[in-house]
Amino acid sequence: EFPEIPDFPNTTSSEELNEITINGSDLRFAFEKTAFAMSKEEMRPAMMGTLFQFTEEGLRFVTTDGHRLANLLNKNIRLDVESQYVLPERAVSVLLKILDEKDVKIYLSKSHMSFKLNEFELISRLIKQKYPDYSSVIPLENEFDLEVETKELHSVIKRMMLFSTSNTRRVKFSIKENNLEISAEDLDLGASGTENLNCKYKGDSLEIGFNSAYVNDVLSHLASEKKIVFKLHSATKAVIILPTEAKENYELMMLLMPVRLNN
Repeated sequence: EFPEIPDFPNTTSSEELNEITINGSDLRFAFEKTAFAMSKEEMRPAMMGTLFQFTEEGLRFVTTDGHRLANLLNKNIRLDVESQYVLPERAVSVLLKILDEKDVKIYLSKSHMSFKLNEFELISRLIKQKYPDYSSVIPLENEFDLEVETKELHSVIKRMMLFSTSNTRRVKFSIKENNLEISAEDLDLGASGTENLNCKYKGDSLEIGFNSAYVNDVLSHLASEKKIVFKLHSATKAVIILPTEAKENYELMMLLMPVRLNN
């Protein structure tokens, strides 16, 4: 049962209301690739939604919970002015259920966003709090490239999750030229697992830890990509994850924060 929704607020001038048209399949795709990284912590309300950020490059959909970040750029959608809006998770969930391949008209004001498709209209209040400056956590100096087969890596991660300690879910990546060793250990149960993967790697030998559940989430949302590349710098810096194959109309980037390894 959908919640009661308000009428779209009256605007006093045309400047206060922006309008865009986007294909329903493209909007669904953006939500499907990013919604998983929205925060569930009420202490940070802005991060409990999806950021619509209009830039010179196009429309960015951004979500983050502080541990992982998803960022999809649709290059086909632009506004004359750079602006941003934060749509609550509940509205995203409803739209994911009803979007099809038909075009959607979106009306944006400072306080509300309206989605018109076919005979249906969804009006949602926006989250008032300013979205954090996510760009400040995207590293610029990640010079080491680790290229792997997505499906193969995902299978290993799912197996290693069985061995990772339940409270940390930690897995360790030990990376050197052409080899990625992934290991996990549950000290309470005395269980451990290790697997090796062929890879392409340019960089210094590196050991880095991740929350396996977060890696699993990211890989689930990159499952359609044959290969992906991890861009790394050190064991303590955020890691960028990208598809190796460039797309004409959009760019997709994931980011993961590492976890501390026990020496």
